[in-house]
Amino acid sequence: MRIYRSLETPHRWPFDHAQSLHLFGAIRDNLGDREQGKLLLLEAFESLHQNEERDSGRGKMIARDYAAMLLNFDVAGTNFRRHSGAGETAEINFELAMKWGAAIGAQQQKVGDFSSAEILMQEHFENQAMLRLTDAIAGGFGDATQIEENPAFDSIRDRDDFQALMKKIAD
Repeated sequence: MRIYRSLETPHRWPFDHAQSLHLFGAIRDNLGDREQGKLLLLEAFESLHQNEERDSGRGKMIARDYAAMLLNFDVAGTNFRRHSGAGETAEINFELAMKWGAAIGAQQQKVGDFSSAEILMQEHFENQAMLRLTDAIAGGFGDATQIEENPAFDSIRDRDDFQALMKKIAD
């Protein structure tokens, strides 16, 4: 890894480097070193962001795996691990929105200043929570009370798009 980081990074190397960091981070996590795994995933995500590929399929997988590490999900677990995009039903999308919201809360538990990669990841988590919540509501989920009372959404309640979505449900 040290040799790779010392090389110049022409054209495709940043994506390949991010992919390598992603895989290496997952291996470290599987070997029981979750903190090192999370650091490697943050570095991979930031590398993609610097090269304007944060929203690529790889970027989404890295963010999902990082969130799963924050939430202490095992490799085989849950709908969250299976769905990179929208779920098949409104209920699954609502569950995914709650998981993204919970990941925001888990990351906010960190003591100290956030790195630039953690800030980028936080923004991604917020956007994913809103996207999945929007998908859930578009799919027929309409329990405003459950959304209002769910602590997973505490960190996005002040967003304009969250407020607009809640107004849409109320109408």
